[in-house]
Amino acid sequence: MKIRPVGDRVVLEPITVEEKVVGGIIVVPNDEKSYLAKVIELGGEAKDVLKIGDMVLYENYGCTELNVEGHTYLVNKLDGIVCVLEDEDA
Repeated sequence: MKIRPVGDRVVLEPITVEEKVVGGIIVVPNDEKSYLAKVIELGGEAKDVLKIGDMVLYENYGCTELNVEGHTYLVNKLDGIVCVLEDEDA
């Protein structure tokens, strides 16, 4: 099954990490508000801002959890994306 978000929505695959270094920044999920994820699919309005495969920090509030074929995905609005994490070497 393919998930196709609409409008400004983004499909995310959550990444469970205790600590991750991205571009020299140590990302530690220390609260219940923000999390790390990989962008899987984009709605039309989100394509100008993000691309598939981006690593993002997102706010958990307002996410819709979706279980498809044994995998957990999240659908979030674009304004729930806090930032894109980029590796400086890329």
